[in-house]
Amino acid sequence: MKKLFSLLLISGIFLLFGFSTLYSQSFQWDKSQKLTNGFVDRNPSFDTKNNYSCGTYRKAFLVFERTITAPNSDICVMKFTKDSAFTSNIKYLTSGNTINHNPKISWPNNYFYDTIEVAFVVWERTENSRVNIYGCTFYNNIWSEPFPIDTGSGIKATPQVLHNSANLFSIVYENNGDIIFKQVDAVTHAISDVYNLTAGDPVQCTKPCILKSQLNPMYIVCYQRLKSNGEYAIFFQKATSIFDWTVDSVTTDGNNINPQFAASAPADRPLIFESNRTGKYKIYYWSYGYYMNYIPYLPDYNYSNYQNFLYPQITKVSSLFNSVLAKTNSGFKLMVGYYVGQISDSLLISDTLHKPVVTMGNGILDWPASLQAMVWTVFNKDSAGYSMLYAFGKKIYISSVNQIGNEMPSAYILHQNYPNPFNPSTKINFAIPKEGFVSLKIYDMLGREIKTLFNDNLKAGTYTIDFNAGLLTSGIYFYKLQSGTFTDVHKMILLK
Repeated sequence: MKKLFSLLLISGIFLLFGFSTLYSQSFQWDKSQKLTNGFVDRNPSFDTKNNYSCGTYRKAFLVFERTITAPNSDICVMKFTKDSAFTSNIKYLTSGNTINHNPKISWPNNYFYDTIEVAFVVWERTENSRVNIYGCTFYNNIWSEPFPIDTGSGIKATPQVLHNSANLFSIVYENNGDIIFKQVDAVTHAISDVYNLTAGDPVQCTKPCILKSQLNPMYIVCYQRLKSNGEYAIFFQKATSIFDWTVDSVTTDGNNINPQFAASAPADRPLIFESNRTGKYKIYYWSYGYYMNYIPYLPDYNYSNYQNFLYPQITKVSSLFNSVLAKTNSGFKLMVGYYVGQISDSLLISDTLHKPVVTMGNGILDWPASLQAMVWTVFNKDSAGYSMLYAFGKKIYISSVNQIGNEMPSAYILHQNYPNPFNPSTKINFAIPKEGFVSLKIYDMLGREIKTLFNDNLKAGTYTIDFNAGLLTSGIYFYKLQSGTFTDVHKMILLK
């Protein structure tokens, strides 16, 4: 068991800091796309990251706050899909008769699903001269009416929700400088396992985040803890399934702010936060119980509002995708990339007067129809008194297609597979001289389509793709490449 744990830890470290090149994906992200217009829309949020956050759906929810008549505001939810990125139907979860803001959402995220069966939204509501915590659940394709999670004494803030198991969700938030933990049933709305995690701590504690693991400790709650000089340390509380909470520090050096968990490999459990411990603000990575280090982005910027997730089965290995908000002399720049610490694309999204909020989803998968997914980063951008939501997207190919070599091919080529005959796997190489739609399919002797290996756009280049025929019987098969007016077919032999 100890060896297995060490192996999982090493794999998590490799995934986070392994910068080996994957040629299978284009590094350019799509241009930004406006999602909303004519309102003041702020604080967008996709689902909260968690251990094993590698499950995806054919749709995703984005929550945000909308102001129509100030100062009142609503909590809204927007549905994202792979093809259209979003739909025009925006669901209002509140009625606009008070101030609702800072929403967070979570749903089960461990496997591949066609649809989301249960989800939970939490937010802050200002009423009766104080801020309370409210929630709204999605179940049987219906959003519930808002219901109170905490309307007691105290000023509540910064709630976060995370799916636990079945219909149970874990919620954390701050209340008058204390960190509160609760469990809420999404169907019955029953509240259980209520803990004030910092009841014995006289120091102000704020901005909690939570992670649920399949390993012990099962629950980890991190938060900012005020220091005597006005800066913040990062502390955490941990517990097993019996809620035996104990406290320890992540770091006390410098000013440490905005902690949030990133999705990870099973044994990694990483926390991301900002710190000026070396002078300029950098983004730091802390793996529970093992090490802490800064993430080496470009050295000239101050960074904040980090978002990332682990997306599974990109080519032959898993890949990390990240977005980070950088403060430059001219404003705030959204930087996105494939590997933590590396930037593949960027976009100036705000001046220095308006700091946007950035959120990144866990990917939207159209499986098994097209072997591709969409990753979306959403941010708000202020303009002429309004604040609109924009999306920055990246198409991900969920297959073993890899670009090989850097030379630009001069013609379409479909090579003979190798090895041939094969059992059960073989490689197919092809070249396309210009960007366009590419289809690579497998057929049997009767001309029936057996499998689609690739069916989407590709940039010009030379590619290789793996074909595993483990479920097929021995015999002769054909593979056909089509792109534009080019078509070519080759024969291959499966011998088992």
